[in-house]
Amino acid sequence: GSAAVENLLMIKDAVKFFGQDKVAVGVDTIDNKVATRGWTKTSSIELDELLKELYQIGIKHIIYTDISKDGMMQGPDFEGLEKALSFEKFSIIASGGVSSLEDIKKLLTYDISGAIIGKALYNGALDLKQVIATMNSCKNEDIQS
Repeated sequence: GSAAVENLLMIKDAVKFFGQDKVAVGVDTIDNKVATRGWTKTSSIELDELLKELYQIGIKHIIYTDISKDGMMQGPDFEGLEKALSFEKFSIIASGGVSSLEDIKKLLTYDISGAIIGKALYNGALDLKQVIATMNSCKNEDIQS
């Protein structure tokens, strides 16, 4: 993520060397601004601006995190996720804030590739077996409708 802000040439080179399908860029935001350096600095670059640049250089995979939500157990940043999804060409993994089965169900309504669940599993707010059962249940509902 820091390289996407500070050294876009490195990202371009990675795409050329490894190929579009093998490079994922972490896009960490706070208040719609891109964070860098392990979340210790906030750039002046807005989410939309960075996504446009990444799209132009051929990035296909994004790991999107709103750092104000990460570990807070208050639900994901659905608004930011929707911005990222508006580019349609990105495969997105949502990260940060997932804390309930309702969050999982809502995430499943979005066209995302996956979600990272950390603290909620670690502290027992979510049970992995329940998460998997919920995901399977929602997928089965989609298939039947």
